Amino acid sequence: MKRFDYYDDEENEDESNEPPISPQEYKELIAEDQALQQESVELTYLALNQKLIAKSIKVCEKSFFWKFYSLQTQLSMISKVYFQLRDLQEI
Repeated sequence: MKRFDYYDDEENEDESNEPPISPQEYKELIAEDQALQQESVELTYLALNQKLIAKSIKVCEKSFFWKFYSLQTQLSMISKVYFQLRDLQEI
């Protein structure tokens, strides 16, 4: 079993022997990280929109006359419900 000696002479044991990052490499890493964050936000936004559209369709399908409406009327109803739900979500 390994014993822990807190008075070791070995300091900075966790540090690697890699050379420091140049300012140019640092800027590239920051730009890459920002791009990844932007992509993550966009993917989250798309997922939320898909869920919102699915919920608006479910709300509209609960109407008694849903099956009797034309496709154009159904799409119009879904659009109205979607925008109302989106406005409620933003509040």
